[in-house]
Amino acid sequence: MTVQELLRQILLSRPLMRVALVALSAVATCAGLAAAFFQKGFVDSVGGEAATGVILGESAFLMGIELHPLIWLMLGFLALLLSLSLAQAVNTVGAYESVVMQRRLSERLYRTVLSLQSSQLRSKTVGEIVAVYTTDIPGCCIFLEQSLPQGFSIVFPILLSPFVLIFYFHLSARLVVPILGLLVLLNFGLAYRQSHFFYLFKQLAADRVGLVNEWAQNIRSLRILSWVEPFEKKIRRVREVETANRVRMLANGQTMNAVASSMTFMLNLIFVESLVADHPDTLTPGTLLALLWVVGIFLTRPFRQMPWFFTFAFDGWTSLKRLQVYLAMKPGFIKVQNVDRPRDDLALQVRGLHLRAGPRSLLKNISFDVRKGEFVALVGEVGSGKTQLLLSLLGESPAEFAAYSISNQGVETMDASALHRHFSFVPQEGFVISATLRENVLFEYTPPTLTPVAADADVESVLKSLRRCEFDPDKELASQGIETEIGERGVNLSGGQRQRISLARLHYDPSPILLFDDCFSALDVDTERRLIERLFEGDWKQATRILATHRLTVLDQVDRILFMKEGQIFAEGTWKELLQTCPEFIAFTKTMNAEPLAPRPSERAYAGK
Repeated sequence: MTVQELLRQILLSRPLMRVALVALSAVATCAGLAAAFFQKGFVDSVGGEAATGVILGESAFLMGIELHPLIWLMLGFLALLLSLSLAQAVNTVGAYESVVMQRRLSERLYRTVLSLQSSQLRSKTVGEIVAVYTTDIPGCCIFLEQSLPQGFSIVFPILLSPFVLIFYFHLSARLVVPILGLLVLLNFGLAYRQSHFFYLFKQLAADRVGLVNEWAQNIRSLRILSWVEPFEKKIRRVREVETANRVRMLANGQTMNAVASSMTFMLNLIFVESLVADHPDTLTPGTLLALLWVVGIFLTRPFRQMPWFFTFAFDGWTSLKRLQVYLAMKPGFIKVQNVDRPRDDLALQVRGLHLRAGPRSLLKNISFDVRKGEFVALVGEVGSGKTQLLLSLLGESPAEFAAYSISNQGVETMDASALHRHFSFVPQEGFVISATLRENVLFEYTPPTLTPVAADADVESVLKSLRRCEFDPDKELASQGIETEIGERGVNLSGGQRQRISLARLHYDPSPILLFDDCFSALDVDTERRLIERLFEGDWKQATRILATHRLTVLDQVDRILFMKEGQIFAEGTWKELLQTCPEFIAFTKTMNAEPLAPRPSERAYAGK
């Protein structure tokens, strides 16, 4: 989707409401101009002049109308009331349409971002995405809230007023058109300059929000590493640049207001002087009042709004371009050619998996099967592709498969939600939210303004899952137990505590296939062995388990090992088989331990070998 297409969707959706904006603005303009005619009739009738409605009798409209002054006054009042009421209605409709469009764009952006793969968002910071939601979506909808209502309330007066000035007041077209055109160009130039300041303002604000968000999320680590002061200096530098830009933006804005305020005064002088010079014999008090009304009052609002109309339009355009970058991102999903028929006895069947990042191949021609209920370990040096393989299975990387099936169903027939329902995933850095321990296990969040309601069954299940995962709330947290707030991103927790909470979440609500990405890296060996025996060999024994790990202590307890090297499955087999047949695996174990571990007598052979 291009920026132009996005703009058309914003401006042309709900066409009946757009037509209503045009009609209301046109009628409001005509009513405002009619007020000048009625005011002239009132003044001339009070002064004893003929209320012809024009300067020159030979071109008079409504020739010979003579009404009571109060009737002229009432008609002028009603015309003004109608004009102001319709102008307010235009603003109300524009604001309502803006809210509707913001809701639509927010929903669309949310679904787009949610459908993107992790690899597609690596270059985007949390602060940048938040800024698009909070700043750019309202900025795009300013076309509806400000630009359209203001545009119509500017365009119709600017277009119709010259006709009134030329054909009603008989001012020279060679005077009226160039002056009004020059003022429009002047406003355009000031607005274009202001839009540049607005663009920098939003860009700098997004940068600052991103830095502050990063600072807040990592304050504990920054404090430990003594990086707080350098990081805060960086934030202050961005803030100083942002403040200087805001000063220039405000100064230019005041200039625009001053120019707009003085325009109508200068126009009054020029047009009144021209009227007096050209038509001294037919000039009446009502004519002067009508001219002053059209130029000094009726055109005041359009000229004051004009620079801000251009400013908001340019600003909305920059927001459109920032939003379009996200909306144009196509939802990523794994590509499957489906060259093999799925097998009933397999939980996973993978053939010809490839993953590239630019010119680099991260995963190369990976093929393997995993039987239902099998416990498989992924091992290899750092950077060998273990995490990328797990993310590819989850559809979170732009991987391509020759064939990929889950429980006898081809993945090409699934959407992302259906794929994810087959898996539970525990990342290396345990994920927690700023909520209570109970809510983190249940993966529910209750806003502070609401009272959480927890069923007794939920509390008992949460406690059971935590304790099965070697996490006793009464010993490791404060006296509030599972209702203890654990802080944003688990700032009050150690790495091992976050990993055990993630394991407890999976224990509370497991899926058929369990994926673990080095989830023991922050745990001691004794805790790891208890978790293996209690969970992997106990509660989850019937589930299909794939564990990426750097620990050798668990390898003699798995059914099979996939040894990865340089993005490929270099060898596979049991612990005993790899020690006997794969020198590269033996070398790998020596880098992890001084000596390779001896196989246990209870070593289980992979039945499929």
